[in-house]
Amino acid sequence: MTVFNVKILQTRGSSFDIGLKTGKLFKDMPIIKPLETITKPEIDFINMKSIFAELSPHLLEELDGISEGIGIPFNKAATLFSGYDLPRVAAMGCSALITNKYYVRNYDFSPFIYDGVFSLNQTYNLNASAGYNLQGIGRHDGVNEHGLAIGLHFVSNSDYTKGLSAWTSIRMILDSCSTVNEAFLMLKELPHAACYNFSM
Repeated sequence: MTVFNVKILQTRGSSFDIGLKTGKLFKDMPIIKPLETITKPEIDFINMKSIFAELSPHLLEELDGISEGIGIPFNKAATLFSGYDLPRVAAMGCSALITNKYYVRNYDFSPFIYDGVFSLNQTYNLNASAGYNLQGIGRHDGVNEHGLAIGLHFVSNSDYTKGLSAWTSIRMILDSCSTVNEAFLMLKELPHAACYNFSM
């Protein structure tokens, strides 16, 4: 069995500050090379920026901090870490167990693309949250200060399109929503790239 090492990243401050700390951590981790192999050389940056500016502008600031922390251009950081306009990857999925006390994930993604970071964020004017990173700013699942827990479950790559990854969507929900109903309404607004179920 493969041994997974997990780094704990606890951050407080502005979105830029959190991105800067995340970038400094990722700079010395092996995840950058795998992300370069599964992302496009460049994405539709203007469209990505427009979606993020409307739905989660703080994540643009966080990507800017990541860019500075790693020492790469902002466009490159957005390509690697935004979870936007990803090429379709082979179908993979995780199983999960949910009770009124626990949310447990069996990690079935390839270790090749495992961030290996558990983040606890407290950002100004946003919900504090905790969860496992996926592609930098995204989350497999997580919980925020209001007790809202959410996770992703892959369904299908049929009708795959340009849009947001499920893990970026989860991060947006954790940062902005307090209730299941708010999360449901936001999920309806997001431009999803693939077919996922979300448990909340």
